Amino acid sequence: MLVTCGAILGAYPSWRLHRLFATEASKIKGAVVDTTIEVIHVKSAACVEQKPYNSEGPIYYFDVAPNQILFIWGQWIYDAHGPNGTVADNDYAEFPSTEFTIHRLRDHGRVLRLEVTGEVIKPSRTIKWKDIPLADLKDCEILDGSLSDLAGAMARHRTSNIESGRRE
Repeated sequence: MLVTCGAILGAYPSWRLHRLFATEASKIKGAVVDTTIEVIHVKSAACVEQKPYNSEGPIYYFDVAPNQILFIWGQWIYDAHGPNGTVADNDYAEFPSTEFTIHRLRDHGRVLRLEVTGEVIKPSRTIKWKDIPLADLKDCEILDGSLSDLAGAMARHRTSNIESGRRE
């Protein structure tokens, strides 16, 4: 009787969790079919770290070109691939790095792979989690702006997304 009750009570949450994963998998499959994979190679870029609030994973901003910032965040960074394609054994000990390559779905911002080929660097500064709101951002975004005005760059990025109707 107890086993039957447990099975009945656990069925609905299990079904909801399965639906959640199935929906996310469907989005990813659709994205792979509908978009271009973009490769972004970064070398010798200045880096700023933002402390995560909870379990967002590491949050980094890289100065990749004049007036362009590469924003990346998420626990996927823990799975950075180092030299010879091996996954880092020590969390993200190899990252941030002086040189790395990101393979991402251009239109969706989903990172497929992070290859670390350089040496570990220390971010030039660390900002608090509350300094820049992070809601509604993709895994990997290219922002217009500079590291000296991250809050402004993020606000402009958010405004342009709202004006263009892009909200995912």
